[in-house]
Amino acid sequence: MPLFKSKDEKELERRMQAKQGRTRILRHIEKQKQAIDKYWTLGKRALALNDDKQFRTIGAQYLWTRNEIARWERYLLTLDTIEARRDQAASVTEFVKSLKALTDSMMAQASPSQIAKMQKDLELGLARAETVQERLDLLMEMTDETLASSEGTWSAEGSGGLDELKQAMASDANHSEADARIDEGLKKLAEQMRKA
Repeated sequence: MPLFKSKDEKELERRMQAKQGRTRILRHIEKQKQAIDKYWTLGKRALALNDDKQFRTIGAQYLWTRNEIARWERYLLTLDTIEARRDQAASVTEFVKSLKALTDSMMAQASPSQIAKMQKDLELGLARAETVQERLDLLMEMTDETLASSEGTWSAEGSGGLDELKQAMASDANHSEADARIDEGLKKLAEQMRKA
C-alpha cells in the first residue's frame, strides 16, 4: 500500500465514506420506523389494559422516536445537498480544465502578451475551483463531526404531547374494535342468510 494517496484516491475514498454513511443513516431511519410501529401497538395495549403509567412511558418513547426519525431525515437531506454541491464544484473544475486545454491549443497563434494574460486568468480560475473543492471537503468533514457529536435533547411532554397521542391510539383502538364488531355482525348475517 502506498504511503501517500493521490488526489483521485482520496476523493474516491471520501465518496465511498459518504455513501456508506448515507446507507447507515437510511438503515437507522428504517429501524426507527419499525420501532415506532411497535410502540404504537404497545401503546394501544397499555390503553386497553387501562395502564396509564405504561402508556405514558411507551408514549414518550413513541414521540421521541418520531422526533428522532425527523431529525435523521433532515441530516440525510443536508448530506444530499452537500453532495450535490460537491458534484457541481467538480463539474466547474472539469470545465476549467477543459477550457485550459482549449486555450493551450490557441496559444500557438496568440501573441506573447495575450498568452501571458490567458495563462494568468486560467491559473486563477483553476485555483478558485480547487479552493471551492477544498471548502466543500471541509464542510463535509465538519458536517460529519457535527452529526457524530449531535445529541438532541427532547421532551415528550413538550412535543405534541402524550394526551394527543393517547387520543389517536384510543381512536385507532376503537376503530379496530368497531371493525371487529362489524366483521362479527357480517359473519352472523351471512350465517343467517345461508340458513334461510
